[in-house]
Amino acid sequence: MIACIESRIAPMCLGAAGAKAVVTKSDVRIFFSNSVVNGEIYPLDSEVRVCDESRTGDVAIVELREGDRVLVNHTTEKEYKLKTTGDAGPVIDA
Repeated sequence: MIACIESRIAPMCLGAAGAKAVVTKSDVRIFFSNSVVNGEIYPLDSEVRVCDESRTGDVAIVELREGDRVLVNHTTEKEYKLKTTGDAGPVIDA
């Protein structure tokens, strides 16, 4: 489910609420590093502000395809290319 939230909310709180991933246009560095260290939530960056094109309650899935990460909004039938996680990728995947 998509929920448009501010990217500074603690990853542990989102993980405790049942979120598996967070997609942001550009997250705060401390949020990203806390996500990696805590392992609570999978941090992903989008090239666009997905919440500008979505509504709270839309059904979406993050697909971690080989060499490609995509957010698929099944409600609007739109796909959004997600940026790579860089050097943190192997740590997050583990």
